[in-house]
Amino acid sequence: MYKIGINASRARSGGCVLHLQKILLNYSHDKFPIVEIHVWGYEDILKSIPNDAKFIKHVAFNNEKSMAYQLIWEKYFLPRKLKKFKCELLINLDAGSFCRFTPNITMSRDMLSYEKGIMNKYFFSISWLRLVALKYVQIWSLKKATKVIFLTNYARQIIEKAAKYSFDSTLIPHGIDITPVENIPKRKDFSDKFQEIVYVSNFDLYKNQHNVISAFKLLLKKHTNLRLHLVGAFSNQDYYNKCIELAENDERIFFHGAVKQSEIQGFLISADILLFASSCENMPNTLLEYMSAKKPILCSNKGPMPEVLGDWNYYFNPEDIDSLVYCLDQLILDFLDWNDIAKSAFDNVQKYSWEKSSDALFDLSTNLIKHK
Repeated sequence: MYKIGINASRARSGGCVLHLQKILLNYSHDKFPIVEIHVWGYEDILKSIPNDAKFIKHVAFNNEKSMAYQLIWEKYFLPRKLKKFKCELLINLDAGSFCRFTPNITMSRDMLSYEKGIMNKYFFSISWLRLVALKYVQIWSLKKATKVIFLTNYARQIIEKAAKYSFDSTLIPHGIDITPVENIPKRKDFSDKFQEIVYVSNFDLYKNQHNVISAFKLLLKKHTNLRLHLVGAFSNQDYYNKCIELAENDERIFFHGAVKQSEIQGFLISADILLFASSCENMPNTLLEYMSAKKPILCSNKGPMPEVLGDWNYYFNPEDIDSLVYCLDQLILDFLDWNDIAKSAFDNVQKYSWEKSSDALFDLSTNLIKHK
């Protein structure tokens, strides 16, 4: 019976936290010869994971500790703790890990540092310097890993090209909780009420809310019964202010700010069209949520989005306003087919499952221990 460690000490992104919660919640106790799973993380993330006798939680450090302290703890103290509890393998939830315990599985979940066109948007700034440093730390960490997990083939190809290195890797995408929803009714009339367009994303340069707003305002000249809902916090204050100014207090553009994860489903249910305009993603969790909502989707053609959504007639270039206007107009003109369009996305999302993700991760873990 094996003991495994999970390093979640620097898991800060929502996607990373959700991943940890779901792989443990969907852990199959009877499938794997694992007696203990030790998880190191900050106090809040430990509270969010399931309570189970097999899951042993350890507070790594409090949030007030400096980044220097966190890195020193990870490099020097975490390996000692893994040996103390007789862990035979470490799973790093983030590729920026400084822990050199072996064997280890390291997950790659960041993309900004590897997309030259996106990086140029931040040049020359503190954010740009941080992303450059992160890139080299992550490549170094991935090269040291016993096994690398990529979430999409797109991410694997881009990162291997940047690293000029072929990693010993496997593909294990995120999952999605599929909630049964009723089919949307067949459309008979488009002009009978406001059509609600919803875009769920934090505000940042590569999320392209400025282009979405500009395209929306142009489209209002032809379709006056549209309303745009921008849902998400802002990580870039200047960019958020730019979007507010661009909207010019238009009463058909709504800024909802940060909302709880539990509230997002309400926006998806109330939407007529779901829009996703990001230029850079590793694994677009929001797009998976869109696909499970059985609504027509207007989607960016950048990054791994075509890999995830699949064959689709409503892709657009999120950095080209005319492309977005044309694509949204086409989707509106096809409103009688919205039910079939939504069903197609829903069918495509069925291949993504948290149970499959969890099983694949712990199957890989036990096989690496057996053959170390």
